Amino acid sequence: MRCHVAFLAMMLTLSMVEVTQSQRNGRWRDRWNQFLQQLRNRFGDREGFGFFGRHQPWWEGANVCRSVVNSAPSGTTQHRPEREQCRDSGAAYTCVSTITNGAGTVVRTDVRQCCHGYARQRNDFGCPIVLQLSNLPQTAQSLGLNDLLGAVTTAGLGDALTNSNFTVFAPKDGSFAGVSLPVNELQAVLLSHVIAGPRRSSSFSDEEVLQTASPLGSTIRINVYTRPQTLTTANCVPVTSADNIATNGVIHVVDKILPTVTSSIMDLIAQDPQFSLLRTALEKANLVTTFQGTGQFTLFAPTNAAFQSLDQTLLNRLINGDVTCLQKVLKQHVLPNVICSAIIQPGNARALNLLDNYVNLTHTGDGSVLVNDAQVIRADVMATNGIIHAINGVLIPNEALDIVNVAQRSGLTELTQLVQTAGLTSTLQNAQNVTVFAPTNEAFQILPAATVQQLTSNPALLQQVLTYHVVPQQLSVRQLTASNSQQLNTLNTPAKLRVNQYFGYRQRVVTVQCAPVITTDVPACNGVAHVISQLLIPPTGTVVDVLVADPNYSTLVELVQAAGLVGALQTEGPFTVFAPNNQAFAQLGQQMLQELRSDVQQLAYILRLHVIQDNLCCAGIFRNPWWRQQRSTALSGDPLFLSRDRTDTPIVNDVSISNCDNIATNGIVHGVDSVLLPRFN
Repeated sequence: MRCHVAFLAMMLTLSMVEVTQSQRNGRWRDRWNQFLQQLRNRFGDREGFGFFGRHQPWWEGANVCRSVVNSAPSGTTQHRPEREQCRDSGAAYTCVSTITNGAGTVVRTDVRQCCHGYARQRNDFGCPIVLQLSNLPQTAQSLGLNDLLGAVTTAGLGDALTNSNFTVFAPKDGSFAGVSLPVNELQAVLLSHVIAGPRRSSSFSDEEVLQTASPLGSTIRINVYTRPQTLTTANCVPVTSADNIATNGVIHVVDKILPTVTSSIMDLIAQDPQFSLLRTALEKANLVTTFQGTGQFTLFAPTNAAFQSLDQTLLNRLINGDVTCLQKVLKQHVLPNVICSAIIQPGNARALNLLDNYVNLTHTGDGSVLVNDAQVIRADVMATNGIIHAINGVLIPNEALDIVNVAQRSGLTELTQLVQTAGLTSTLQNAQNVTVFAPTNEAFQILPAATVQQLTSNPALLQQVLTYHVVPQQLSVRQLTASNSQQLNTLNTPAKLRVNQYFGYRQRVVTVQCAPVITTDVPACNGVAHVISQLLIPPTGTVVDVLVADPNYSTLVELVQAAGLVGALQTEGPFTVFAPNNQAFAQLGQQMLQELRSDVQQLAYILRLHVIQDNLCCAGIFRNPWWRQQRSTALSGDPLFLSRDRTDTPIVNDVSISNCDNIATNGIVHGVDSVLLPRFN
């Protein structure tokens, strides 16, 4: 009712206002034009708005200039090609594209920003604001850079700074305190802070190298960081005040005098006696050319004292041994981009090195910087192709150690002790391209005492068992699981290992001889290790031999012989046998057993119900949700349903598997407590 009254009142009011149609149209037109003007004021001039027309961005307006900068090829292809990424900061519209080719990685930076001497506010189209500017010396004076101006005057560079177009990286006031140099050297230092032409920070790209006006031919490397904080550095010196525009250039205030950079990383290493061992290592590893050319590397450089603190055997092996291992050690110390100490903040960070390993960078409370466990003792030694941080330790990755040392470092002490007892240490250290399946300490500790005594008292037997864990081929877990149930040759010829991969609901298990692999792809210099949860014992017979050797399965063996299945179960397989023990057959009663013995065809059917032609380890039987039932097909053609009960015991057709993973040369035997019978649905 209230709405109706309001509507009638509105209609009555309108009827009392005498306005012509043309007046009403004019009023609406004025309101529409006023609305469009508000949009122009807010978003800039446009050819229409929204779906009424095309959006015209601010950088297409007046007084906007464009610059394109291509960085030199970095000499490394660590960066993958990326599509163009654009960002509008309000002050500049910047598009960065990364191009990787055979020469290296080139970063193309395309910047649209206000032309020199112009500016804009947030909602302006183009850059309509004309700046009131002073020349470079006057701008420097307004920034309080009096020491710099005094040095410029002393060096006789005042006229050049007034009349030429430059970008100046100006050390903050106080940086020149105590600096006393001959005029020509002072000129070279000052000019190493100057590049030709005006460059604002929005046009800088990360890892861009600028050529200075110095007669020494020095360079300035720009680094632009966004994490863990936003920071721009010039030769690793933080820029504290950017884009101070003058009539004839731009001033960027930096935290201190920039180092004069004219030498490559390799040149600096060669010139410094504390890096003589590092120089030798680089030469032996054929990496000299890498660090002499162009690039953007961070080298954590161990000093001579750091190398000499290594175990002497390890040091000799690295310096005089396998070149590949030495290369891996050195690459552990190299990042594919420049990380300045100023960006390493208190706390922990990490960076990816040339081995694709993460290096931990820690800024401690006392101001020290740690690289893994080594301390940076001299930071930010700039080179034309990167930066050097001297460290007091050598970073040794697993990839540079032999397989025995890797096992020792990984805490597999029981294994390494037995390798030494068996006299296999030298064999494994000198082997090339091997795969070792390394049992955990717990795998040895759960062995029966009699088994341990038998192994440790018989070196020949121990050698057979341990060499059974070694494959004379380097295989990653991806290669191991490329085909299911593949067999691998071992150093214990002719014994072989069988590798399987199983999938459950959100579960995946890889096994070798039914031992689950719990850690994969542990790298070593001469191979790779996969950590497993059990000791592997070489099998000595087929599934029939496994059954015959255990008196608990004597009834089953008798029935297999009676059914004429012995020959079939001694073929290559693989077979998985769910083997009822004698007690399970006794539960059937003598009458049913007699009936089975008298009907060979029925007996063979029942026995085939207990066999699948596959290698199914207990680790491959999962507890799955009700809608994802795990099953396999027996040789009889019947389905076998697999699961686990509440105690995590594996089950086949509601029968518990009480004795898992008795390994044979052609399969597995699992003991069950009941005879499997056909399920009729």
